[in-house]
Amino acid sequence: MVDSGKIKGVGMDVRSIDQGQSKDYFAHRILSSNKLFSLENVANIEKLPSKGAIVYVSPMKIKGGSGGPARIFAQTDPVARSLAHQTVSIELLISIVFAVFLI
Repeated sequence: MVDSGKIKGVGMDVRSIDQGQSKDYFAHRILSSNKLFSLENVANIEKLPSKGAIVYVSPMKIKGGSGGPARIFAQTDPVARSLAHQTVSIELLISIVFAVFLI
C-alpha cells in the first residue's frame, strides 16, 4: 500500500500506529521513510467516508520535536468542497508537508 502512491498518510484512533510497547517503531519508520504522515488519536475518524473528504491537519510547530499535537478536521459537504477546492488543496498540501517534516 505504501509503494502504490495512492495514499498520502495514515490516520487512526489509536495511541500509536505501532503495536504495543514497540521498541523498533516499524510502522513509523516505514511511513516516514516514504514521506507519508501518520496521525494518531484521531477522534471520530470512523465517521469519514472512505473517499471524498478533505482533511485539514494543522500541527503545532515544536522546535526539535519529532511529532506533536495537531488540530485535525474534515470537510465532507460536496458543494462546499467544489467551491473551495483550489484554496483547500493548497492549504492541505502546506499542512501535510509541514506534518511530514515533523516526523
